[in-house]
Amino acid sequence: MCVWITLTYGWRYVFYCFSVPGIVMACVWYVFVRNKPEESKFVSESEVAYIQDRSLANQVTTAGKSLGALGTFIRARKVKLIETKGGVFGSWNVWGDCLAYFLMVSVLYGLLTWIPSYLVREKHFLFMKMGMVAAAPWIGGFIGSIVGGWLSDKVFLKRRKPTMLFTALFTAIMMMILIRLLQSVPLVTLALFMTGFLLNVGWPAFTAYPMGLATGSTYPIAIALVNSGEQDDRSGRRPDQGSLSHWRRSHGGVLQRPWR
Repeated sequence: MCVWITLTYGWRYVFYCFSVPGIVMACVWYVFVRNKPEESKFVSESEVAYIQDRSLANQVTTAGKSLGALGTFIRARKVKLIETKGGVFGSWNVWGDCLAYFLMVSVLYGLLTWIPSYLVREKHFLFMKMGMVAAAPWIGGFIGSIVGGWLSDKVFLKRRKPTMLFTALFTAIMMMILIRLLQSVPLVTLALFMTGFLLNVGWPAFTAYPMGLATGSTYPIAIALVNSGEQDDRSGRRPDQGSLSHWRRSHGGVLQRPWR
């Protein structure tokens, strides 16, 4: 759609057109979303009571269930929830999640910012064809997020690390496949679709993981720390990727970089 708008009306109209849904959703959010469940007219008293029932948070819904053979490799243990701000900043689990998120974001925004140029300059796609193929990772990502959430909850019994490890490993493999593809539209489209799918299978788990480590009062700090990895990546990786592309004289070098 962006390519069609650009070719038909000019690049400025891409921003004009996509500003409209943002304004509409901002109005919808302001009208319908409240800070607390009890402030919303769409939440009944029984639902508010259920949400605020602290005892439910302590119930282990996966009790008595087993992962079978997977349980040998994927284990879980009870951890004491982080109750203080200092505990958040002293938690290796939170810092490890932040570091992993930092590295994975480089792949996501690499796809966002470099795939169009990669398809045009390296694969020699026409501009319109590039726009159609470049949508493939985001379609795959949408499906991957849904599948990943289901796997994490139903198959791995609310364990978040398995999908995080899965997405990191197979996204790295897909990066190497992408730079070795032939000039085939179906193959490139399929590879980009699978890259987006595999990347997003575990993507939501990076922000869900701190929920199992922190309390309701310390989770906002924990997720802010994890999210800082994304912001640091945005500020540091863009010059890094640009310099790498210029140095290697190839966009393929950028795709190799997140794998290393």
